[in-house]
Order: sequence, then C-alpha cells, then structure tokens
Amino acid sequence: MLFSCAAWAAALLLANAVVTLGLTTALSHYHGESTPTWSSPMHGRARTLACQQHGPVSLDGFGYWWTCGAEVTMADGRVIVVALGASMLTPDDQGKTVDLVERCSSSDRHECVYTRPGGGLVAVLIRLLHVLRVAVMAVIGLLAGVFLLRGLLGRRLYGRLVGVEADAVDDRGKEGR
Repeated sequence: MLFSCAAWAAALLLANAVVTLGLTTALSHYHGESTPTWSSPMHGRARTLACQQHGPVSLDGFGYWWTCGAEVTMADGRVIVVALGASMLTPDDQGKTVDLVERCSSSDRHECVYTRPGGGLVAVLIRLLHVLRVAVMAVIGLLAGVFLLRGLLGRRLYGRLVGVEADAVDDRGKEGR
C-alpha cells in the first residue's frame, strides 16, 4: 500500500513538473510587459553583451534559451548592467540597441524588472497564465501530499483521520460496503 501511494505521489509530482514547465515554456515566449504596475514604466535602450545558452530543460521551460548580459541606458541617463533570460535578447541582437521597459517595486529603483514594450491585453492574459501555473502547481502538489500521507499513515490511521472505521477501508483507501 505504501508503494502504490508513493508511486501515485511520484507520478503526480512528475506530471506537475511537466505541466508547470510546459506553462513556463509558453510564458517564456512572450517578452513584453507582463508585470504589475508597481511604478511608472521607465524606457531605456539595451546593448547586448555576452550571451550563454542553456537547456534543454531549465527554469525558462523546455527548449534552448539564451541568457544575455545587457548594458541598459535609461531615459533619465542611468546606465545599468543586467542579465536578461528567456531569450529576451540573443546573440543576433549584438551590435544593435533594443528598446526595454523598466518597472521597479519602489522609488529607489530596487527589485526592477526589465522587459520589452508590450500590449495591455496580452499582459493581462500572461498574468492569468502565471496564476494558472501557480494554481496547477498547488493543486497537484496537494494531491501528491495526500497520497504520501495516506501511504505513511496506513489503513487504520487513515480511517481515523477521515472518520471511517478501519475495517471499512480497503487497501486503496476507499470505503468498503
């Protein structure tokens, strides 16, 4: 019984990883603004520095992605060096300048996010996909936790936990007749 519950939990966690990375892959293809409006956007121009490719599975999802260093000159004259992932910039951008938007969580310019300019409706849809990704992770993770708990507790303790007589619970945790 512990093995079957552990196998189900492992299968759920694997499914969770595949679905989450699939949604992350879809989200990584959009490089426009999708951040909450923490502050007014500040526009700037980026010059691509060195790039490094990673994959086939990474935090950006499935596939091969570029992370590039960029020197960003903001409209107010500040020059910032940042690393931009998810192929927002690629080696093809070297020698060119690319428009970027900076949004920061505070007026002292800490915790800033840099994206390409984007549309409002698409940004809302991207935020909804982010919420869906977190919800899927939470629900599947919770189900995996329930399967693990069922396997670790055994029939008798599981029956007590869910309020069913131990004799009425079969090996799969279902109530018998």
